[in-house]
Order: sequence, then C-alpha cells, then structure tokens
Amino acid sequence: MCPHLTYWWQLIVKHSGAAARLRGKGVFIHYKPLLWFVKGNQRDNYRFVSDFIYSQQPEKNYHEWEQDISEAKYCIEQLTNEGDLVVDPFCGSGTTAIAALELGRTFMVGDIDKASIETANERLLQWLDTPSNQTTSDVQS
Repeated sequence: MCPHLTYWWQLIVKHSGAAARLRGKGVFIHYKPLLWFVKGNQRDNYRFVSDFIYSQQPEKNYHEWEQDISEAKYCIEQLTNEGDLVVDPFCGSGTTAIAALELGRTFMVGDIDKASIETANERLLQWLDTPSNQTTSDVQS
C-alpha cells in the first residue's frame, strides 16, 4: 500500500456471539482488526473516531463470509464524506457497497470469486428495487 498510502491506525471490531475457531493456529477469534490508511500524512476531516467497534452477528444470508452492515456503515460514515469513493476489493456479498449507498457515497468493488460478484450484483439490485432506497444513484455491473 505504501508509498501511495500512509498507515494511520488499527481499528478493532468486537464480534458478538460465540468466538470463531481459527483452525491450524489454535486460536478463538473474538475480534477483527481493520487497518486504516490515508492519503498523504493526515486525514481530511478531524472527527474523533473510536478504535473499538461493536458489531452485530451477521445473518450470513448472502455469503459465508458476510459481515454485518453496522460495522461497514460506522467506518464509512466516520472516515469519509458524502460523495466520497469507497473501494472494497473483497466485496463478498456487497455489504460495503450497500453501506456506501445508504450513506450517500459512491463505491467500487471487486472480487476474484465470480459467484461473489454475482451475489453482490443481485443484492444491490434488490436494494435498489426497494422503494425506500430509490435514489439517483447509478449502479453499473
């Protein structure tokens, strides 16, 4: 990521529910680390951000690695401004894209797994077809 981005801080997402097992390492996982990078040497906005985020247990309706939308929304809302671009190279079921749309951000997602891209596209189309989510947002496959 360097020299294009600067490491800023680590955020911790505390999982709810039972701990996951990391087979091969012999570790029960109770949290997820998120690495925070910025362009240049500082952030554009100076809101204080909690580095400890509580997450709800994801439903796993769309993908086996699906994450709860609450943690994506918190990070996007705190670390970006309306209209900013949010990039997720591991989109899975499209949770980050949905969170970005709900917060008025644009997004770009990708994944090496074709099935994940198809799932994310279906989920985004369902979200866009919901009357309460009708916006002027353009979504391209």
